[in-house]
Amino acid sequence: MAVPCEPFSSSAFFKSKVSAEQWRAQIRQGRMQFPVLNSRRSRSLVAVRSTTSFPKAPDGEYVVGQYRARYADVPWGRRLR
Repeated sequence: MAVPCEPFSSSAFFKSKVSAEQWRAQIRQGRMQFPVLNSRRSRSLVAVRSTTSFPKAPDGEYVVGQYRARYADVPWGRRLR
């Protein structure tokens, strides 16, 4: 399902809060903490919704995507939020 979308202010808001290097460092840390994230086999879009508010972000137009992902059979005991 394709969702048409124009660039909107959330990108500028996000970029003002986290530098590109901070973002890369957080991704590296997450992948080290949860190695299963490196073993994604598939991902499919489950739902898309539009909203005008988002936690800890200014009011605006947002599109939120929910995905279902499959990973390799790696035992782990924590659920990511």
